[in-house]
Amino acid sequence: MAVSKFAGAKALVHAHSGRMHTAAASSAAYRIGLRVLVRLADGVVVVSRDGEDAVRAAGGDPILLENAVDTEAFAAPPSERGSTVVFVGTVCERKGLDDLRRALELLRDRDDPRAMPSEVVVVGDGRQEGPGAFERVRDRYLASGLIPPVRFTGALDPDDVRKELGAAGVFCLPSHWEGLPISMLEAMAAGCAVVATPVGQIEATLDGHGILVAPHDPAGLADAIASLTTDAELRTRLGEEAGRRVRERFGLETFRERLRGIYAGLGYSR
Repeated sequence: MAVSKFAGAKALVHAHSGRMHTAAASSAAYRIGLRVLVRLADGVVVVSRDGEDAVRAAGGDPILLENAVDTEAFAAPPSERGSTVVFVGTVCERKGLDDLRRALELLRDRDDPRAMPSEVVVVGDGRQEGPGAFERVRDRYLASGLIPPVRFTGALDPDDVRKELGAAGVFCLPSHWEGLPISMLEAMAAGCAVVATPVGQIEATLDGHGILVAPHDPAGLADAIASLTTDAELRTRLGEEAGRRVRERFGLETFRERLRGIYAGLGYSR
């Protein structure tokens, strides 16, 4: 970035991380680096309100640009969705997968067998988190006797991810922190009812068209999942609302228009 500034070029930073605020709070070196970054950059784009707060605290003037997905890549959802629950993302502890495991154990012990999802599909691997992350999470599900109905697919190509989302009735993302997860936007585009934690930009993105549960709350997560597995009407309604929401606000053309506006504001003509 320093080289580009020396050459007289504009520098725009697009920060996709959902951890800027927690990293800045816990690391003096990170705070110093962030302060240098925002002073060198002509603009800093973030994907969540937490990111805005972190950049402002470092002395910058952040630009909020929410993530988007190609909603046209998703087929129209079926009129009725089953009670399959799907998770898509990095398979690791910070995504709340241990909370989901404990929630499923609670559901398994309930008197109402309908509360337990017909299947739970965990899509993704642990490479981003580091060696052993995937295996640690999977092995705890195995030790709990939850495989099956839980199925770990590993990493899938985009077409197969869309197929898993299209076959599920519920998308569950019990993360401990996030920015604005693409996986949730894709689940909304696929017509899934969403259960998630109100971290990062998730609450503002759903805007009431999903169920929110506090992080680290397996009992609350169990109740939220049960409300959708036992109530097909609620499951369908929230899935339809989520689909409309993502198409109205988080489609690619909306994103491109806003990004063009940001570049124009920096003086770029094309």
